[in-house]
Amino acid sequence: MSNLTTAQARKSLSLGYSLPIIGGALAIVFGLAVYDVTGTSFSIWIWTIIFAILGVSLVFGTRFAAASNNFARVTGKSVGASRGAMNLNFILGIIWSAVVALTSYFSAMQSVGSLRVFRYIHTYLNKTGKKPNLWTRQVADVQPFKWSWLLNNFLPTFVLLVLVIVGTYLLLAERGRESKLGEAAESEAK
Repeated sequence: MSNLTTAQARKSLSLGYSLPIIGGALAIVFGLAVYDVTGTSFSIWIWTIIFAILGVSLVFGTRFAAASNNFARVTGKSVGASRGAMNLNFILGIIWSAVVALTSYFSAMQSVGSLRVFRYIHTYLNKTGKKPNLWTRQVADVQPFKWSWLLNNFLPTFVLLVLVIVGTYLLLAERGRESKLGEAAESEAK
């Protein structure tokens, strides 16, 4: 067993722990910078970028944690708390997937709901005494398709949906992937 492979496993372990934290910090800094520059609440596009930063950091964190865990499993050597890094990325991945899926779902509801315009129809019936008998009903009309609706409402919702599907798949695929560190350790063990 060479020290280089053990050193690579330790580096992978440290990246497995630190990348989700670094990604979270970058997402917070990005969000605060956008808020400071614009002075307004976040649009769905800003949330999409924040979720993408978090997702990428979780996928790479899971990849490095899995590499360290595979090395420890194949060689029997402990390189640190490799299962802890795997569990950290797994739990954060579950939380990320749930939050992005719910955000996408509620954003889709809001996007479709923004196509409806409510108007009131007032109907005067016979007068009862000196007061008019007013009957009001609410009618929903559907607005015609506009490109601004597509770019500002529908497209970010669709991107969030694709992001959660691809991100969840990559998180699960990276978690179960055999790493090159594990393969190298297995060939050296033989």
